[in-house]
Order: sequence, then structure tokens, then C-alpha cells
Amino acid sequence: TAFGESLAAARREALSAFGDDAVLIERYVRRPRHIEIQVFGDTHGQVMHLGERECSVQRRHQKVIEESPSPALTPALREAMGAAAVRLARAIDYTGAGTVEFLLDEAGEFAFLEMNTRLQVEHGVTELVTGLDLVHLQLQVAAGEPLPFAQDDLRFAGHAIQCRVYAEDPSRGYLPSAGRLTRFAPPSGDGIRNDLGVYEGVEVTSHYDALLAKLLVYGDNRTAAIAHTAAALAGYAVEGVTTNLALLRAAVVHPEFVAGRTFTTFLEEHVLPAMETEGPPVEALLGAAAFDLLAPSRAAGPWSAGPWRQAGAGARLVYEHNGERYTIHAARVGHGAWNLTVEDESAEAGSPRPGTASSSTPSSTTTPSSPPSLAAPSRPAGGKRAGGLGHHLTIEPLAPDRVLVREGTRVYNCRVQTDEDALHLTFGERHVSLRRGAPPSAASSAHATPLAGGPRTLAAPLAGVIVKVAVAVGDRVSARQPLIVLEAMKMEHTIEAPADGVVTTVHRATGDRVQAGDLLIEVGPA
Repeated sequence: TAFGESLAAARREALSAFGDDAVLIERYVRRPRHIEIQVFGDTHGQVMHLGERECSVQRRHQKVIEESPSPALTPALREAMGAAAVRLARAIDYTGAGTVEFLLDEAGEFAFLEMNTRLQVEHGVTELVTGLDLVHLQLQVAAGEPLPFAQDDLRFAGHAIQCRVYAEDPSRGYLPSAGRLTRFAPPSGDGIRNDLGVYEGVEVTSHYDALLAKLLVYGDNRTAAIAHTAAALAGYAVEGVTTNLALLRAAVVHPEFVAGRTFTTFLEEHVLPAMETEGPPVEALLGAAAFDLLAPSRAAGPWSAGPWRQAGAGARLVYEHNGERYTIHAARVGHGAWNLTVEDESAEAGSPRPGTASSSTPSSTTTPSSPPSLAAPSRPAGGKRAGGLGHHLTIEPLAPDRVLVREGTRVYNCRVQTDEDALHLTFGERHVSLRRGAPPSAASSAHATPLAGGPRTLAAPLAGVIVKVAVAVGDRVSARQPLIVLEAMKMEHTIEAPADGVVTTVHRATGDRVQAGDLLIEVGPA
């Protein structure tokens, strides 16, 4: 079943992109590296290669981080792969810039993957280590001029790394993000090159690729290039859309990346699990609490009218993040002013989890001197109520989906989107998803699998085209069962059932174009 669904998805994408849904079945390479060779040919019979690029750090089979030279290649393997790429290009009398891509297995054997007959997105790393302008070379060759050097004339120096900055949310399956760039400040300095496709104030839409910019960094060696890249990413600032900057920062400092042990599964095996085990930033918990305290009518979770929300001057709010529970006790102390205490129920009383901070001093008596670092966001305190963090806040609504939180000199402008009983918060360039939980007395019903109450309406997370409706009215569905497949930004996004239930309404059909927020399907209790 899984193979059939994957095959059908591949044929849909091929038909949409190329007008041909034919599919080739190739040898499976376990834990491959993705290595590509830059080739160039002219009209005078010269064909040569300009070295390799390591492109193994990928998500959804699309490259995220590229570097040159590859830490995986020995001189002999580099020569063999370069020679193979040149033979291929010469066999078809290739002219201009092209890229021959290979998969490299753990035994050092490589297999042809494809050839791209154009400049690649990552061609800049080759320019940095060769000192060549590949675009200029293309124009020279197109004008009938010979390549101005021979293979033996090429010299490679230093190390280059490129990071692709995407408007997407890695924590939600790399869901593309749209919105206006209220802030866009790429880093600058020696050894830093920015290839930009956007600017501050531009509207990022879901009609185009999610790539915002390419950050290219050069160093005298790989160690220097990694350190320079990490520093540059720490200085990158984007607001208005969710980006993958946190993922990039975590990736380039990961021990496996530093050691050069990157395969195409690197992000899924190492980086995403490490990010998911971290607790949510304090700002996310405070923003969620402020949103729910100000707008109880917008609390879409099953407990919005239940025991977790109490009328009057006090409230108890429960949120879940990656299986951990956080309880916030809120007490109103004035107009728009609240005292909040955060409990991390996953830790022992008075002993914070690793990576968290603990404080028993209410922040109403202290004034933070500066916002927390973007590279190392603050974490909620461990322990029960006596050992939790105290916060004195003033909160006010800015718009139906925005709330302003002030704590001392810190100001959090949070955008909040709701999806069933989940809150998706964006503050600055960071994005965090929290799920509304139930208090202990209601915990048994909170984790029940079947739907209860009325139907749940699932909406389009972004603009796109419906490519598949997998169910019909009356069908019984299970939790996480695919219901609708939406294509947007060259990727397919699957809308799944939130729990066991029965499909009560299907609002859209295959081929329909939808906007973000459009109703797609309703699932009621079984």
C-alpha cells in the first residue's frame, strides 16, 4: 500500500512538472551521500570538470546545505568521479555549464543519478573555491569562445559552505510559510556572500518556491568555514515568516556534520530529533497563555469551556510540547497585567530538566537587561509550582491573530494561528507549536483516540491545488490517515485525520485551487 501511494505521488509530480508520468525503478542505495560534479564544455571540443560539491544535507530530497570540497572524497575517488562526469558530458557533445550528480555509498562506490543541464542553485560554492565566474564562462562559451583554461590549470583553494534559507517550518513537515517580511537582515563581512531573492517589506507568497536567500561562506579550511558559517547564521534575522534558520544553525554545529559524516538522512536522523527534545522557549508559553487569556472565544481546543479555564481573576492553562506538559497558573493583578507561574511537569520538583533554567524569584522584582539570544533561546523552568518561573506580564491584543506581551524591557510580538487544539506561534524568526492540554482531572479524556462532540473541520494550511481526495462522505477513518493531498511550492502536503472518526463533509474535489484557510473536509465522531 505504501509503495502504491508513493508511486502514485511520484507519477502525479512527474506529470505536473514534465507532462510525462513515466517512472524508472533504480537500484536502492542505503545511506547514500549526494555528490555532484560541475562540468563545462565549449564548442571547440574541450570538456572538463571544476570539482565536486557535497549536497547530502537534504530535506524531502531537496538540498539544504552544500559544500566544496566534499569531506568524503579521497584524491583517487575525486579523480574517478570527475573523469566519469567528463566522459558522460563528452559522449553527448555537451556545451556550456552542467552538473552530473552521483550517489556515493558507504563502501565508496558511486552510481549515476542524473545530469542537470544548467547552473545549479549551489554553483556559488564552486565559484568560491575556484575563483571562477561560472555565469561569465557560460556567456563566453555561448559566444563561441573557447574555455580560457585547461583541466590541469585549475587550482582549488579553501572551503565553501552554502545554506539555503527557506520560508518554511521544519517542525511541521517543512510546511511553507507566507507573509510580509517585516525584517530581513542577512549577515555581512569578510568571507560572506549573500545571493538574495527577497528584501525587507516584500510579500512572500505560496505561489513560488520557498527559497528566500542563499548564504555562502568561505574559509581557509573546513573547520574555519564551519565556524564562520555558524557565526553568520547566528547573525541572520528574519521576521514576518517562519524560516529554517534554527534548523540550519543546529545542523552546522552538529558533531556528525563537523566530522563530515553526512548522509541524505542526516537531518531526520540527527538534527530534527535533537531539536524536538528541547523544551519550548519561555516566550512561546507566555505568548500562548496571553493569547488564550485575552481571547477565550478563540480557544479551539476541546477544553476551551472546560475546567482548565476558570472565570474571574485566575486561570490554569496546560500546554503540551513533544510529549511534555507545562502548566501555567495565571492571576490577574491589574488591567492587562498578570502574574504567571510556569511549571514543567516533566521534571522533578525543584530540579530542572537539562537545558532549562530554574528560578524561584518572581520576575516582577527583576528587570531583564536584554532579550534572550536567538541562537540559545530561554527555556522554561523545571519543577513544580514552588520551583517554577514567575513572570509579571502586561498583555494586549494587536489583531485577531496577534498579541503583544511585555515583561520588563522585553517585548514579544506573537502571531498565533490555531489548528484544532494546537497553537502555532511565531515571534521574531522563531516558530513553535504547542498543543492545548487538559488538567490532570481531565487527562483520561484528553488522550482518548476517537473524536468526541461535533465534527472537526480541517482547513488548507496554505494556497495550492488539490491533487487527491482519498476519502468520501461516510467513510470511517483512523487517526493520521491521509485524507487530502495538496500540492504547493513544488511539494505535496498531506492532510491527515486528527483522530478516529467518520467523514461528514468533503468541501473540495481533485483539481480545485484553494487558499490558506479554505475549508477542505469535516470529520465527526465515529
